[in-house]
Amino acid sequence: MYANGLRSLLQGWVKNMAAGADRTPAPLFIMVFLLIASLASVPLQLVKFAITMHWLWLIIYLALYLVWVCVLAILARRIGNFQSGSLIVYPLLVLVFLGVFAVSTFKKLFRLKVTWKGQTIMTEEKTCK
Repeated sequence: MYANGLRSLLQGWVKNMAAGADRTPAPLFIMVFLLIASLASVPLQLVKFAITMHWLWLIIYLALYLVWVCVLAILARRIGNFQSGSLIVYPLLVLVFLGVFAVSTFKKLFRLKVTWKGQTIMTEEKTCK
């Protein structure tokens, strides 16, 4: 599906991500938002407390980080075959996800064109039901 590499993959995700979020029911969107916010905030707090040397909070957030890694490992085993290294560096993957989502949302809000598989597509394009 994405034979042209990472750029093609990112363009495909930019094309569809905001449109999918727009069609997601509000309660489900809120739950997903909270999940992603938690996934992102735990490593940020871990870094913050490591820099400020608040040892108690650092230990608490290190434990929460390990809990997230374990939860993601359980989920990853159920849905596919993932390398354990990708679970440890999950904050980088969350950062990429948030970046792609931000670009997709920006392009959708301002009705900008996206390029995918060599074609220019309007983000306002409606799909048939």
